[in-house]
Amino acid sequence: MEENQNFKKAAKRKRRKPKNKEKVVETQNIESESIEMDKKQEKSKEQVLAERQAKKAAKKQVQKKSDDVKEEIKVEKAPVAPQVIQNKPESPAKTKPVPVKQEQVQSSQVDNQKEAEKSRDQVKAEREAKKLAKQAAKNKTVDSQAKSATEKPKETEQKQNPEISKTNSDVELSKKMESLHISESEQTETKAKTLTKAERRAIQEAQRAAKAKQQQEKLDKQASAAKKTNLSTESKPKDVKMEQKTQKSPTTTISQKSSALHKVRLFKHLYTEKCDLKIKANSRFHPAIVRLGAQYANDTIVGSNARCYAFLNAMKTLITDYITPSEKVFSRALETEIQVAVEFLHKCRPLAVSMTNALKYIKVLVSQENSNESDEDKKQRIIDKIDTYAHEQIETAAKSISLKVREKITEDDVILTYGCSSLIKRSLVEAWKDGDKKFSVVVVDSRPDHEGQEMLKSLTMEGISCTYVLINAISFIMPKVTKVLLGAHALLANGYVMSRVGTAQISMVANSFNVPVLVCCETHKFSERVQTDSFVYNEIGDPNALVKNKNSKGVFEHLKDWESVPHLTPLNLRYDITPPELVTVVVTEVALLPCTSVQVILRVKPSELI
Repeated sequence: MEENQNFKKAAKRKRRKPKNKEKVVETQNIESESIEMDKKQEKSKEQVLAERQAKKAAKKQVQKKSDDVKEEIKVEKAPVAPQVIQNKPESPAKTKPVPVKQEQVQSSQVDNQKEAEKSRDQVKAEREAKKLAKQAAKNKTVDSQAKSATEKPKETEQKQNPEISKTNSDVELSKKMESLHISESEQTETKAKTLTKAERRAIQEAQRAAKAKQQQEKLDKQASAAKKTNLSTESKPKDVKMEQKTQKSPTTTISQKSSALHKVRLFKHLYTEKCDLKIKANSRFHPAIVRLGAQYANDTIVGSNARCYAFLNAMKTLITDYITPSEKVFSRALETEIQVAVEFLHKCRPLAVSMTNALKYIKVLVSQENSNESDEDKKQRIIDKIDTYAHEQIETAAKSISLKVREKITEDDVILTYGCSSLIKRSLVEAWKDGDKKFSVVVVDSRPDHEGQEMLKSLTMEGISCTYVLINAISFIMPKVTKVLLGAHALLANGYVMSRVGTAQISMVANSFNVPVLVCCETHKFSERVQTDSFVYNEIGDPNALVKNKNSKGVFEHLKDWESVPHLTPLNLRYDITPPELVTVVVTEVALLPCTSVQVILRVKPSELI
């Protein structure tokens, strides 16, 4: 059994042996084929490198030849395009690999590329030839247009001058051109075409200078003729008118120069142009407004209360005489009329704080009148409310303030006042008339208005013992004073007091001597404006008032010709500002208040009354 099994195993082994031999043969064949394929691939790589080098060399040659063609060759004939031979390389899978040397491959590829290069050069030459032909055609068209443009004016000249058209020879043409007369306008036109911008500007400037000289000569002749006529006779009114015109021009320029020179730079924003009242008197303004403006400009009405009262009366007359135009609303048309009148008054003299508050109240009244009633009823209602405003805010307030001041005056008091305040004058006179207390008054005055003289007259008429002192002697008389009563133009929202110039100086001296300072001011003079100095907002008076002497009605000799001195500018400020630290108490119709409580009054009081 064992022998049989061994025999079988040996037979199987014999059977397996040929199979292994076949496998070995197959592996050998595969290895040989792979070696051959690698050789083919190696050869193909060498061929690719050779092709790349050949292409680079061909490109360089093409670039050189194209540059030479652009500079030298200009071919017009269209050459026949050669056939481009493209050698497609056989794939290594289909064909058997053939051993080829590198040199042979490079030579064959260079030959093929030369043929391709020739075709490219020929194409570029064709394109350049076409471009040259197009340019030549364009140049021909431009030349033809220029010839036609030059021939047209020649034809027109021949039509205008038939003598030139008939001649054929150059000699005849030259003779006839000499005989022809060309106008100056034609010459200037031909010159103007050839002139540059700079030459044209120079010509224009010369023409303008010539015109200016002619005008000056004419004016000089007219002025000389007018002077002769004025010396001889006054029978020719035309010459007199011309002389007035010629005389006005230099005076106006001199006045403008002087006004520009005589201005302080720090207060330059406060200067305003004076309103010409003669022109406005013949305009559409109401006569009451023109009259009030003249009174403001001439300082016939002075004082914030007096100015406010006169303003209210003028507004009443304007409203009563106002007639609403057709197709307009009463309230809006009246507001515009009031605004125009206020602008005129502001030009005559800037409005006081009391006037601005009254104007605000009037505008509120006018804007509220939108009922269907007649215009007369509306006017009457507005006038009645204006009367109540003047009675309550000015008259009754003055009465209540005088009563409160009377309570503060004691026996044998020496009261110091500055300038002329209607409210302080009334309170002192009423306190003296009661007869309960005896006191004396020191009136301090200053230039240029000398308002204290009017205060002195009114108090002495009542029998009050008074002392008149100028402001430069305030420190000598202050030790004898027990109280200081001052008026106010306005009380600002930050507690500062705005009053006539010198008030701050007096309050400062009184504070140094521990003398109480009482400021009398109605609430309709309270302002929402905030100010800490007198530079931002102020009013500038007439500088000639400082030069003139009001008492002797003459002029100081050393300031007689101050306008001729260019750097001399008299400054006449009307108001200054006193800080609240120098004021003891403010006497109002509401109560005795400190300066810091102004904002409380502004908050409590109706907005239309402020």
